[in-house]
Order: sequence, then structure tokens, then C-alpha cells
Amino acid sequence: MTVYDVFNQISFFAAAFLITGVTLWNTLLQRRTGRLQNRVFLVVLVNVMICALTEILRISLLPGVRLHPFSGRIIMLCQGFYFLAHNMLAAMMGVYFMVVNGSFQRRGQGFRIFYLAPFVFMELIVITNPLFHFLYTYNDDYTVTRGPGGTLTYAISALYIIVAVVNLCMYWYTVPRARWKALLFFTGIVVVGVLIQFINPLIKSELVAESISFLGIMLAVENEDDRRDMLLGVYNRNALRDDLNSIFKLQQKAGVIGLRVVNYDILMRLLGHSGVDAVIRPVSDYLKTLFPWYRIYRVTPTDFVILLDHDQEEVIRLSEEIYVHFAEGVHVQNIDTPIRVLMLRAMIPEELHGQDDVLQMADGPIPEVEGHGILSGKHIACFARSTELENAISRGIVGKHFEVYYQPVHRLENMKLYGVKALARLHDKELGDLMPGEFIPLAERNGMIQQIGEMILEEVCDFIASGEPTKLGIHCVNVNLSFVQCMQPDFADRVIRLVDRYGVRSDMINFEITKPVNKTDFTVLDRVIRDLKKRGFLFSMEDYGSGYSNIDSIFTLDFDVVKIDKSILWSAAQSENGRIILSSSIRLVKELGRKILVEGVENVEQINVLEDFEVDYLQGYYFSQPVRRQELSSLVER
Repeated sequence: MTVYDVFNQISFFAAAFLITGVTLWNTLLQRRTGRLQNRVFLVVLVNVMICALTEILRISLLPGVRLHPFSGRIIMLCQGFYFLAHNMLAAMMGVYFMVVNGSFQRRGQGFRIFYLAPFVFMELIVITNPLFHFLYTYNDDYTVTRGPGGTLTYAISALYIIVAVVNLCMYWYTVPRARWKALLFFTGIVVVGVLIQFINPLIKSELVAESISFLGIMLAVENEDDRRDMLLGVYNRNALRDDLNSIFKLQQKAGVIGLRVVNYDILMRLLGHSGVDAVIRPVSDYLKTLFPWYRIYRVTPTDFVILLDHDQEEVIRLSEEIYVHFAEGVHVQNIDTPIRVLMLRAMIPEELHGQDDVLQMADGPIPEVEGHGILSGKHIACFARSTELENAISRGIVGKHFEVYYQPVHRLENMKLYGVKALARLHDKELGDLMPGEFIPLAERNGMIQQIGEMILEEVCDFIASGEPTKLGIHCVNVNLSFVQCMQPDFADRVIRLVDRYGVRSDMINFEITKPVNKTDFTVLDRVIRDLKKRGFLFSMEDYGSGYSNIDSIFTLDFDVVKIDKSILWSAAQSENGRIILSSSIRLVKELGRKILVEGVENVEQINVLEDFEVDYLQGYYFSQPVRRQELSSLVER
């Protein structure tokens, strides 16, 4: 071997050593060593470095081997270590791919033994080579001539690579698309490097290609900046989605513990600043004393989820331990008010059947609970129900399964029909008929209320344009309007375009504001109301007098009608105090120049009470339950 050949080959191995060393150093620096995936990756990197280092030492000794006979033994030792380490690479790459997509964890002991058998066979060939020279032999100058075993090890390694790629393709849906494509791409680089060296052994491209590939895998797969919460050093919501996708796709079992800081707003007001670190870091730090960081997910600024592979008893024990810790009082910066948390626990797949169920559990509306502050069992079923409803809403929007029912509104003065209230119904093939009280709040939270609202308004416009309301003596149709809809910047313009398309009179549509708003939101809502009232639309305030209404809305916003909540009417029919509250409410509304509609009218006694106060309109089951559009005519004729 010439000096040039020695220098050329050492350059290849030195490049591989340096690239892999940088990759290893960065992996350790970023502390990516906790998970099984990280540990397998580290083993692969160390293998490449051993291969490169032994080859550098072996080749550097070749020119002077005849001057230093002891060098021959070192060369043989280096060659043996090289083959022992290098034969492991393909098998470990396959293990790494299976760990990344989660399929390795679900494999039984039998599969693992079967998978590793060829690798063990290759290692035995290396160990027994001094006896049988099946893998390689030495020439007089200590250069190597590969034997039949060399071709066999190449074939077995190729088989491992094929198995790795096939496995990656079989379970592609468990890995984010970018990472999946990166693994395939860098595997291709390894294959090219191996083929080049197999064709021309003087070109030492195997280790260089492998080192470049593992550097790329470190950047594209091991690097999880997009999955990490940089403030707390745990996983974020994106990571939770990815990992849940893998768990459910692979039909794995897991325990889920949720933790919510329920008095975060109070603590922030007491602290007097907007930073989250002081409140949330003690929670995160404590959780990291119980669990590895990669088991903890911060899904919102104040909510955490822990995914575990423990059985149910251990999940119960751990959730109880966390709850007791915070129940004993965890304080922030000497503030007397401690951090208060709500715990949730459930099992996958017994109680949580999909990733949406887990996300609902993580940050969905909290069901009412008394006593112990850990939600489980029937309370967890509420989150699963929310997921089912969300799916039903999506199906309803796509398939247009929403239908509008109409409930009559009568004048108190002559009991004649004045208008109708439009109410949405959802007919779902899986959940059956759903009432608005169940799906509307969820639609408001997930943003689908905009599409539902437009569908309902379009049906109302079609109804008005048909001329049926005029024939029936209907002067206006009341349509629910969520404040969430009004937040859309072009909401008023879209309403006007829709009404103009059907050619209906704007004053036949009365929007009922169905959700209370904060004072800071009045500006947005006031602008929408003013813009639409200029075109003739009417507006009502719904549920006045209930625990959810906002009395400031009456004074601030230009409502035409105020709807008295049914609870006030029912109370007035039962007690004198109730009559006083009803009388005061009606007097206030009348003095503001608004018309009054009372809902919840169910009997003659309630009508008699209302006659004493001279309200304008009545709505309730006394007249009719909500009916389909085609049933209105027969209802009015009665």
C-alpha cells in the first residue's frame, strides 16, 4: 500500500470520526439521552466512532509493520474490533427505526430473539475468524482479503436495512411525515456509501456515508426543538399529539394523568406581573421529580399531561401522590394563597379511545365535581362525550345534517302570532338527534359555530324568501347569534351579502345575542350591531336576569328587545319576592325604551302574572314546542 493510499483511506475514516464525534457531542450537550430512542442512537454513534478509530489506527500502522513486528498484532486486534462494531450497525439501525415508530416496544421476546439471531451469527464469524478465516485473511503486508464471510455479512446487513425500511414504511403513520421522509433519505445515503465501497474497496465510503446520515438523523429526528417547551424543559402539545397518534395507531396501553392549575389567574393578580415562570415552574419541577421529563407534556400554559406505561394501580397511586403534595400547600413567592390543582386520571384505551379524548381531558371544560379533587371514571366519560359531539358537529357541517326548527312568539296584547324563534337541531347517524344546548357551546369553543351560524341563517333567509312567513302573519324570525361569530372581522359584510342574495327584508331578522360579553368586548359587538342596524336588522338581548347575563349590556348596546329569562318568570309565579324581581326587571327595561319578550311561558297562571306587567311578547311551550318548517302552517291554523 502506497503512502498516498494510506493518506487517502485515513482521510475517509478521519472525516467519519470527526462528523460522528460532532454528532455525539451535540447529542450529549442537548441531553438527548433519556429515552430508549436516544440511547439506541448513542450506541450507533459510538459504534461508528469505534469503527473509524480502529481503521485509522490499523491503516496508519501498515507502512511500518515490517519494522515493528508488534504492530501486526495491533493491526489484527483493530481489524477484529472493527468488524465486531461494524457488523452491529445495520442491526442497530433497524432497532432504532422500530423504536422511533414505536413498533419495537410492542414486539414480543420471540421476535427480538429472531431479529438478533443473524447479528449474533455475524459476530460469531468475527470471533472465530482466527480459526477458520471465513471472514477475511491477511496478506504478507497485513492488508486484508475478504473471504466468503465478507459477502455473507454484507448480505445480512443488507437484509437488516431492508427490514428497517419495510418496517418504517409499514408504520409510516406513527411518525411525523418530515421525520419519516428524513429517515428514508438518510438510509439511502448509507446504501449508496456501502455500494460504492462494495464495488471498489479502496474507496472507504461506508463510514463517511453512515456518519453523514447519522448527523442528518440527529438534526431531523433526534432534534426535538419543535416538540419541547423551552421554558420548562418538557414536551409541548405538538409532542403530545404525535405520541398519542403513535399509541393509538399501534393499539398500545397507557395511563394518563392530567394536572390543571385552577387558580392561576388569582395567583397572577397577586404576583402583580404577567410572567408564568413563578407559578408554573414549581409545578413542572415537582413533576420532574416523579417522572422523566419526556413523560411530561405541557399542553396549555397551565395544564399538564403525563403519559405512563404503568398499570392502573400505579397510575392511581401516582395521581394521589401528586394531589396530596399540592393539597398540603405549595406556595409561590411567599404568597398566602397556595397553588391549587385539579387532577384527572384515565387509561388508554379503556376510557380514552382516541387522541381527541385525551386532548379534551387535557384542556376541555371541567365537569362539576364535589369532594375529592381527582376526576376519573364517569367524569372522564364527559370528555369522551365531548369528542363524540365534536365529530358529530364536523359530520353535520360536511353532510349538512343541521335542521332549523321554529318556535312561535306571540303578542301578549291579543295572543296573536308575532314571530318565530329559529332553533338548530343536529341529526347525527351515530349519536341521534342532538339539542343545541349540547353542541352549541362546544361549537363556540372549537370555532365551528361560524359555519353552523351561516347554515342556520341561510335556511332562515330561504324560509323568509319563500313568502310563507308573510302568509302566516310572521313579522320577524329570531336567530341566535354568538359573540364568537361577531369576532370575525367581516361578519357583518357576510350577513349582508347573504341576505341580499336571497332578497329578503333585513327587518324580518332579529339577532339574539346568546352569550354574555366582557366590557372589553363591547366595542367589537357594538360595531357589529351598529353596522347591521343601519341595514335594518333587529337585535335582542337573551337570558336577561339569569346568572350568565350582563346587565351592562342593556345600557351599552343598542338592543331592540330584551328577553327576560324563564327563571324570573317561574319564580314570580311562585313567590312574592319573585314578583318583585320580575317587576323591577320589567320596569328597568321599559324605562330604557326596549321591548320585552318573556320566555318559558308554560301555563295560564304565568300568563296572568305577565298581564299585570304589560310585557310585549311571549314564548314557551304553552303555545308550542319548536316544530319543523313544514309544520308551522298547521300549527298557526289551529
